[in-house]
Amino acid sequence: AEEEERERLEVAQRDTANLAKYTSLLENIVRDDSEGWFSNKYDQGSMRDINFLSISPKGDRMILTGNYKYNKGENGSVEAHFINGKISCLKYWDMRECRTPNDPEKIRAAREEMKKILEKNNSSTVKNKATQKNLPCQNSCRDAEAQCNSSNNLNDFLVGVTGTEETRGYGLAINDNCSYQMQLCLESCR
Repeated sequence: AEEEERERLEVAQRDTANLAKYTSLLENIVRDDSEGWFSNKYDQGSMRDINFLSISPKGDRMILTGNYKYNKGENGSVEAHFINGKISCLKYWDMRECRTPNDPEKIRAAREEMKKILEKNNSSTVKNKATQKNLPCQNSCRDAEAQCNSSNNLNDFLVGVTGTEETRGYGLAINDNCSYQMQLCLESCR
């Protein structure tokens, strides 16, 4: 069995057209997933060194590895797990667990919702920062974060009542994004 897998991996590595296809696919998956990263920024177009780590006998399960750059040149790596041709989870160099990729549309929607809330709250509570105390602004930021979290169905996530490992990982990315947006808002209150 070990010899058969080694042979499958060697054949896959020699298929350069297939490697190019997976490089492009992994680039798109990581780029989209990075929309929800809290403190790092993916360097688009940097995916390289794609390798097949494992391929099941039927070919229905596969693990790819790839290297990429983030934060303008820092090195990172990722393992992408596929089942029946679809991504099932990503495991980054700085994470212990494989998690479901972030949905970029939900991330963008959360950011837009936060932006709308902040604009509404800032226009009604912070007309003149020079003469008003920061408390109303700060409260608006915290309210916006809470609404961001609840609009992304994070109430259950935050108290740990429901969800699979995959959804908890996704919730963490959204929650981090809401917290990050709140921090930006608080900085604007100064």
